[in-house]
Amino acid sequence: TEVFITNHCDFHCPHCRFKAVHGTQDDHMSVAEFDSLLDELSTKGVSHLELSGGGEPLDHPQVDEIFGVIAKRGFRIGLITNGYKLVERPELITDLLPIADWIRFSVDAFSDPTYSIVHGRKPAQYARLREMIRSITGACRRLPAIGVKMLISTLNKDDALLAASAALDLGARYLQLKFLGAPLEHVLPGEQISDL
Repeated sequence: TEVFITNHCDFHCPHCRFKAVHGTQDDHMSVAEFDSLLDELSTKGVSHLELSGGGEPLDHPQVDEIFGVIAKRGFRIGLITNGYKLVERPELITDLLPIADWIRFSVDAFSDPTYSIVHGRKPAQYARLREMIRSITGACRRLPAIGVKMLISTLNKDDALLAASAALDLGARYLQLKFLGAPLEHVLPGEQISDL
């Protein structure tokens, strides 16, 4: 079951198709609503959730309490995240790892300059994200399974050539490459897609 706990994201990616709905950090599901939802889902036999959405799940202002509710109720999660909140608040990792079956990091760039451009936020640094992901893959032998995603556009096409070696360096179990479909000003022309 896919759950969007917030629409907020503190990144400003030029290619984001959801930026019109990001709103403010006040636009989120309350912990009580989330707890009630899990109560209902458990009566229907649901025990696994995917935390994702049009926003960044880790930007929920009470994400640590959300993780606590998940643990208390015995749910397992998969998480789709840009991951940068784990750089800024590494204490969240301690609560996340025991409840996560998998984490997919939407990295989208493998160098500091490109990372800052693609995510529209300074001083966001790929090097800091890389070290955080490495610490997780180094600590976890089986679960959570770590994946890395790159959405390829005109903004980061040169970093696409770094993707495979970077994913291996991070200790990721898989690498997902996708080509951006919109907005058109950041979509690669067909011949560049074929070349890549």
